[in-house]
Amino acid sequence: MGFRIHHASAALPLVLLLIAIIFIALAATSMITAETTSSQEDLEQYVDDAINELTSYIKIQNVYGVYSQEKPYHLTKIAIQATPLFHQEINLSTWILQLQTKTNLQLYTYNYTVSSLESSSVFSHPQWNQLKNIHFGIISIQDPDQSLNTFHSFNEPNDMAFFTLSIDDLSITKGQQVTLLLSPGTGIEKTITFQAPLPTKTVVNLW
Repeated sequence: MGFRIHHASAALPLVLLLIAIIFIALAATSMITAETTSSQEDLEQYVDDAINELTSYIKIQNVYGVYSQEKPYHLTKIAIQATPLFHQEINLSTWILQLQTKTNLQLYTYNYTVSSLESSSVFSHPQWNQLKNIHFGIISIQDPDQSLNTFHSFNEPNDMAFFTLSIDDLSITKGQQVTLLLSPGTGIEKTITFQAPLPTKTVVNLW
């Protein structure tokens, strides 16, 4: 059976989203009433993070980077591990990824470069040789119905993939703050901020 879009299912995520937002508001009120030790800034960050995750329809699980092996040590690749939050089609071909530092703003569009991870390690995957500095690719980790490879879309909650960015030209070094913005064609953007860590090893966890 081919891949089909279930329009009726689109209402379910909206209902779940409204319930989740109400739950967050109630939880925040409870925390304030109970006079917890959390500061107002911590509480606001908690609510912002939760809403940011729910309204984007995807969950960012990890962000990894690779440092160059020669001085000056700088990040050369970024892989963003993501999975959908709901049972709903999410067309990734319309997405735009933005990477911002203090001195640079780089936009990445999808060039329909999608591959399965299979037996390769993420950062030695042949796909990196096909990426330009203005495009992002997708490496599929789990895709039982082949929706990622065939239709460039998340379709099931257990779908999982890496967004791959080649950033060698940006010369991001230790201590620099980086903001990643994941923007769907329609919907709420998702923002991730991190500081480039010490290059104590080649592959580092960024977020």
